[in-house]
Amino acid sequence: MKVNYLALGLLSLATAACQKDLAPSYPAPTADFAFNGSSASDLTVATYDKVQLIDHSTRAVSYHYTLGNDSVRTTASPSFSYAKPGIYTVTLTVQGPGSQTATVSKRVRVLERVARQVVIQNLNDEVNSPQHNFTNGTYWVVVRLGENRTQYPQPANGNPSFEAPILYQSPKVTLTQASLPYAFTLPAPLLLNYPALRSYASQNIPNNLGYAGVGYGLEVYEQDANGTIYLLTSSYLPYYRAQSGGITDFGTNLQQNILRVGYGGIYLSGNFE
Repeated sequence: MKVNYLALGLLSLATAACQKDLAPSYPAPTADFAFNGSSASDLTVATYDKVQLIDHSTRAVSYHYTLGNDSVRTTASPSFSYAKPGIYTVTLTVQGPGSQTATVSKRVRVLERVARQVVIQNLNDEVNSPQHNFTNGTYWVVVRLGENRTQYPQPANGNPSFEAPILYQSPKVTLTQASLPYAFTLPAPLLLNYPALRSYASQNIPNNLGYAGVGYGLEVYEQDANGTIYLLTSSYLPYYRAQSGGITDFGTNLQQNILRVGYGGIYLSGNFE
């Protein structure tokens, strides 16, 4: 029996070519993402600020983000935050249906909240102290910080100041409404513990940032002409009215590098760095 090797060879080549033609051919994917609300290639935020990524890739079937802090996300448009300041590189690698990959990287700069002054903006008696004469009084501010998961005794006589550790106590000054706002410059910049600005009164219920405690206490005191001391305002006061923190935003603007957080007649002023 004669074997036609030439015919067999041509048949094999034709079969291989046919199989190759049947294999699907996919165009390569492209990798791209944007920071929500920004068209810039870099983003600046503060610690614990939400970072939202918006996917703009094409022909991608899987996503792999590395966030620059040993964290990974595998959804198309993830959100997250950074607990520590620094410059982080976010890298997206996508894979297309044909197993081709594409990669893109962008940077996130994360800043600390830094308080530099404590400001009295009004002398209102928000604590409902006993009736007294404000004339010729002297005033000062106290900044406290309750430790995480630490229970402080309820103040006696309805005085809404927990005996949390004092971070700063200002000198006493004589003030009138005409001299307000009045700023005390802190002896050293105060790096704010953001989770403690969003605290809860119950030590058994941490906030969504993991902090449980009374947090920061911002207080204004007055001593009248007779030497009697009164507490006029305290950010701990809301703990006697609702289970939520008292410190709020007083006009913070990251783009303008302005930090203001406080309660009632007192706030911390500073910037981001």
